[in-house]
Amino acid sequence: MTNTTADTQSKVEEEFEAAKKAALEAYSNFLDAKIHLKKAAVAAGIEFRDSTSEHLDEAIIKARGKQKELQETTSDYVRDNPLTSISIAFVSGVILSRIFGK
Repeated sequence: MTNTTADTQSKVEEEFEAAKKAALEAYSNFLDAKIHLKKAAVAAGIEFRDSTSEHLDEAIIKARGKQKELQETTSDYVRDNPLTSISIAFVSGVILSRIFGK
């Protein structure tokens, strides 16, 4: 009877040691995975920042192109319709002076 109790206790201790070893190994793997995930997140953030910067540069270039187009269109209109342009400027000035005059 003592032999079976000793055998059972020995098996329990072996299983406990095996479980402890497995838990430590799993924890070690978790720490490794955490490091790899952190590196991947940093790399993704850098990639996101770079692509965002590229999109912003593209938007700025498009906006500058649109600005030049509008300037040319406005200049053409003023050249083709000088009296109308002066009238629009005068009326706009009167309206703005009334709004901000007081």
